[in-house]
Amino acid sequence: MKTLAISLLLSSSVAFAQPATQGFPTTTSFEGCTTSFAFACGKRDSSGQKYGTAKEVKHCESYTFLPNGTYSVSGRMMSSSGTYRVIGKTVRLTEKNDDGTTSSFDLALSTDGSTLGTMRRK
Repeated sequence: MKTLAISLLLSSSVAFAQPATQGFPTTTSFEGCTTSFAFACGKRDSSGQKYGTAKEVKHCESYTFLPNGTYSVSGRMMSSSGTYRVIGKTVRLTEKNDDGTTSSFDLALSTDGSTLGTMRRK
């Protein structure tokens, strides 16, 4: 009985010493958009004059976080996915590279949860 009490005390102390990490409790998405310009130079008008045009192009990326600790990114030329952890007001994303290694980066989560890095919650 004494051994059981000591082992329970030790295991609860070890669990208490572990940092609390968690994911988002429900599926959560954030989106960030940027604007760039596409140029077409050397076009000719009806009178034969050369001109260039610029067209504004909007690019958006959406990060979707699942409660199981995985995330996916859409909107890039290539989509990606990986795992994440919410640690306080930081979200650490880890993705597997083509060569089998992993890379991680952190994004700041606003206090109210409305922004992640420069992205807004959808």
